[in-house]
Amino acid sequence: MSEAAAQVGLTKEEAERYDRQIRLWGLAAQQKLRETRVLLHGFTATSAELCKNIVLAGVQSVTVNDPKLTTPKDLAAHLFLDNDSIGKSVRFLSLLQANAVLLKKLISSS
Repeated sequence: MSEAAAQVGLTKEEAERYDRQIRLWGLAAQQKLRETRVLLHGFTATSAELCKNIVLAGVQSVTVNDPKLTTPKDLAAHLFLDNDSIGKSVRFLSLLQANAVLLKKLISSS
């Protein structure tokens, strides 16, 4: 599998991390995911969960556009917000890059 993965540009680590997905939908689809940039408009509890799942699937980046400010009520429903987020722009706080550091953090907190 790693030889074929290398042909589509996946590293050995990515091929191992996404092995189940690759077996399910193939190398070409995983490569497309790896190149995908996602824009979410509005950051609700549902979109926070969606964001987590698509990051774990291996997309290149996720950008969230939400003009509202974070309230204490938002903390209970949002994986990516904490007490320091109150009063700050959700859009600014929610700009995520799907990189190895974020993936490790998400996987360890799941």
